[in-house]
Amino acid sequence: MILLDTHVWLQFILGDNNLAEHNRQQIELNASPVYLSAISVWEACVLAEKGRIELSPSAAVFLRKAIGTFPFQVIPVTHEIAILSRELPFDHQDPADRLIAATAQALNARLATQDKLLRKLAWLHFL
Repeated sequence: MILLDTHVWLQFILGDNNLAEHNRQQIELNASPVYLSAISVWEACVLAEKGRIELSPSAAVFLRKAIGTFPFQVIPVTHEIAILSRELPFDHQDPADRLIAATAQALNARLATQDKLLRKLAWLHFL
């Protein structure tokens, strides 16, 4: 089971060459189910609103189409994930990172991320 961090998901759906090749291969192999936290969709909207990424014709249209096109199951933020995001030990307070990491923990999934702060968390499993 694989959970994509927001940047990995965006790099994949945008065809970004900065996506680590091992991440691309594991996603494309489809040997394990691939999941996405609903918070990543929210985070992509925020990034588009801030002008840090461009999604056209609009973020909403692009993201709805991407979610319908790619076979990733979107996991909602449940009460258990919300509790884990505050209960698990973190070195930083970024709410999206905390919710994504808590989702990976709740699913017992490997997290596909290049985020250095997340990769420091010994209790997470990585792709």
